[in-house]
Amino acid sequence: MASKTAFPTGIRRIDNPHTHTHCWHVFIQRRGGVITRHFSDGIHGGEKLALHSALCFLREIDRSQPPLLRKEYADILRKNNTSGVPGVSRHESNGKKFWAARWPTGVGQSKSAKFTIRKYGEKRHSSWRSRLARQVWRV
Repeated sequence: MASKTAFPTGIRRIDNPHTHTHCWHVFIQRRGGVITRHFSDGIHGGEKLALHSALCFLREIDRSQPPLLRKEYADILRKNNTSGVPGVSRHESNGKKFWAARWPTGVGQSKSAKFTIRKYGEKRHSSWRSRLARQVWRV
């Protein structure tokens, strides 16, 4: 059995003596789809060779279907988004209404800004949100 070292995200070991299952399992989500494959010790000639095959498969998937960039992920319009612009949302706190914008600036970092609805208004918010989003993503 392989030593207890950290493996890349998406690879895990399955050892189940009750079902006689001994394999490496690759499970990856890419752009709305799921890619899964098992690499059996018996078929691949042992645990180390099965792991090698699983790692090669994972590298090939990363080359052919790279993960989303942080900006691409942040650009996805979620179901619960009410403003129509990713990263821009409407809030109320202590009787004050405002638009809040958040955008990524680097790995694990983000910036945010708030704008009062009294100043920018509810009716103009659509064009304002689009303008804000264009300015935000230039950063």
